[in-house]
Amino acid sequence: MAEDPSMSIPETENPAKELDLSGWTALKNGTKKEQNLKEGVQYLEPDEIDSLAENVPNPRLRNELIVRLLYHTGLRRTELTETRLEDIDTDERAIKVRANKTHQNRTVYYQSELDTLLNRWLNVNRKSLATAGSDYLFPTTHSEQIDPNRITRLVKEAAEQAGLQSTVHTDAAGNVRGKVTAHVLRHSFAVQSIKNGMDTRRLQKLMGHSKIETTERYLQFANNDLREAARRYGPGSE
Repeated sequence: MAEDPSMSIPETENPAKELDLSGWTALKNGTKKEQNLKEGVQYLEPDEIDSLAENVPNPRLRNELIVRLLYHTGLRRTELTETRLEDIDTDERAIKVRANKTHQNRTVYYQSELDTLLNRWLNVNRKSLATAGSDYLFPTTHSEQIDPNRITRLVKEAAEQAGLQSTVHTDAAGNVRGKVTAHVLRHSFAVQSIKNGMDTRRLQKLMGHSKIETTERYLQFANNDLREAARRYGPGSE
């Protein structure tokens, strides 16, 4: 039977050929961020945090405080650089975080062990700077506000000095991504909070996640702790 020409669509006239299916692909596979949630979370144990903080470059007090605040609060590095003096409540050990990604203000908290470091920074070291009149918590010698990239560098230097750094990925251009970054301190806050028994709704609010699914990726570490506890203390372990 001869092919009916009216039923054949030339390739050049195929209306489906030029369709952009990238949106469907993204919808099917999930957003890049959602795909990343399925990947391993890099974090540091508490003793590694101490080692990192003890190996920061100069100025040591300021940089140790930055590392410990990032860990204690789960702040993003940009959120810390945007923190102003008026955002700090030393009586409540609280820091107000100004709206950014989620368009909502939130409050985070730190432990009493940071009192000495913070008070020394506020009342001694910071006041000695020419930029002490800055509104920001962390001015530098030459700027009223520390740059986020400076935080990235100081964490990297501290990690290398402490022997904590390792290569996670090397791209085609030869650029190396290390395990320990400023954002890893945020992950470390979340992992330790979950291990200590914090529920995901409270953790979501502290971290400023817009979706609970983003927070729930840390539940795997609670499950890991349960598994280890069962193996260590369950029947047959004696």
